Amino acid sequence: MANKKLKVITLAADLLVQEALKSIVLACNYKHMAVNDYRDLVEKIKIINVDIILIDEDISFEGKKENYYSVFSKYNESIPVIVAVKEEQKKLFNKDIFSYVKKPINISIFKKLMDPYSGLKEKQKVAKIKIGEHVYDNQSKVLKLTDGRHIRFTGIESSLILIFIKNINVSLSQSFLMENIWGYTSEIDTNTLKTHIWRLRKKLNDKSLNFDLFTLNDGYVFKKK
Repeated sequence: MANKKLKVITLAADLLVQEALKSIVLACNYKHMAVNDYRDLVEKIKIINVDIILIDEDISFEGKKENYYSVFSKYNESIPVIVAVKEEQKKLFNKDIFSYVKKPINISIFKKLMDPYSGLKEKQKVAKIKIGEHVYDNQSKVLKLTDGRHIRFTGIESSLILIFIKNINVSLSQSFLMENIWGYTSEIDTNTLKTHIWRLRKKLNDKSLNFDLFTLNDGYVFKKK
C-alpha cells in the first residue's frame, strides 16, 4: 500500500465539515471521495475499493442528522473508520476497526494516524519474523500459528506488534510507543494507545502462542507467559 495513494471516503452531516474533511484528505495527498448519507456510503464501499472511511461524529442517515455512534453500531465491514470527535466525546467504540482524531483535525496529526494504514511505518521491511515457533508475516500483517491458524492484525496493531517483536523482553514506555506509532502529541492521548493494546492483547490471547503483553506502571513488555 505504500506505493499507491490511499483512497479515503468522507461523510459528515454539515457541508462545511464535509469540505474540511475533504481538504484534509487532499492536503495529505490521498484520493478523496465524498458521500452525503450513510446509506450512500454503504453502497459505495460495496462497489469501490476504499482504504479508509473518515467521518465526523455527526453524520447524515436517511436525510437526518445523527450521531455516528447509533448509526455505526451495526457496522460490520472490514474497512477502517476514523471518527473526528470533540475532546469531550465519550461514545467511543471498543472495536479494532475504529480510530479517533480530535477536532479540529491537524494535518500532521492526521497523517501520523494514517501512517500504519499507508505502510509508511514499514520502511525497514522484514518479510517474516519468528515468534517462538510461529511466523509473523509483516507484509500481510498475519501471524501464522504452527497449527495452521492465522491471526490478522489491523494497521495500528501490526505496527505495535512489530515494535514488540523487535523488543521482546524489553520494557517499552507508553510515550515510546506513542511516538513510534503516531509521533507524540497531545492530540493522541494514552487512552487511544490503551485501547489498541487491549485489542492486540485479545488477539494474542491464544494458548498455542505462549506470548503475552504484560502491563507495567508506565508501559508494556512483550514476553513469554
